[in-house]
Amino acid sequence: MTARAAIRCSDTELAKAAEARPSSWEFGSSSRFVNEHVVLRSDDTSLYNHDGKESTAFATLRYRIHVGSSGNALSIVATYPLSSVALSMALVDESTGDVVQLERLSSLEADGDGHSQVLSQVHDTTSFIEVPALAAGQYRLEIAMRRSLFLPTKKW
Repeated sequence: MTARAAIRCSDTELAKAAEARPSSWEFGSSSRFVNEHVVLRSDDTSLYNHDGKESTAFATLRYRIHVGSSGNALSIVATYPLSSVALSMALVDESTGDVVQLERLSSLEADGDGHSQVLSQVHDTTSFIEVPALAAGQYRLEIAMRRSLFLPTKKW
């Protein structure tokens, strides 16, 4: 009962978790904006497989990114409540396995007036990756979250 009481998913979030999330994006030379709200199932074992081994510490989301032409900027931004989620992002070159960019972290906490504080009550932290001129190629975005964030149940 204690674990069930701690689950705070709405019906909309539960429906979103049941949907298949995209595993790749393709970018050309024109501007493109992708916005995705991710809800994960706690019993999705694919989140814990890393190079054929199960991780006891981290769940990892992986997205393949195909960049069709060189020289364009790439910005990846994740906002979340720091009290509920802690994550780490890395952009990896698929051909070499090298890390192209690690995320930087910023607080959305505001000093003073009301408008920005409304935002900070929901999502007070942002992690971001910015590459000003990305070469064409295949990349992989990895988002790692502590496995301990997921309740040890077969729920959401």
